[in-house]
Amino acid sequence: MKFARVSVDNAIICDDVRREAGGKSFIIGGWALDFIVPSYPADLTFVVRCEGSVHESGNIQPRIKVLDGNGGILYDSDSSNKMDPSQFTKGRYGIDFPVYVQATRSTTLSFYINMGDEEILAAQRRVELIDVMLKEREVEIEKLNS
Repeated sequence: MKFARVSVDNAIICDDVRREAGGKSFIIGGWALDFIVPSYPADLTFVVRCEGSVHESGNIQPRIKVLDGNGGILYDSDSSNKMDPSQFTKGRYGIDFPVYVQATRSTTLSFYINMGDEEILAAQRRVELIDVMLKEREVEIEKLNS
């Protein structure tokens, strides 16, 4: 089996990705910054949209892992939503990974995508309580005003 050689150009974390009739992807609810939650445990369900280039055609078994700040695995698509190997042809690709994570404390989530023979850190997002985030914003505003 020949493996494709790919690169990951970007990863978008969002609530959902829908397909339009013309083949375009419609991204709903992009998470640009932190996951702000009211309390723990917090159930986080989202999609990681991964886009990039296929430099050499071949097979790939896409995989995503989400690790917490201590390196513990919170989600692994090989365990819960394993994707079958598929043929990737030279050009552009886009793939959507549905992800479910239960956050039990404040941490930084690291999103690792494997699209072949290497694992790539595609994104990082902090999970924090809304009260903590509001307090941090108040401190920032005080610094700016002083």
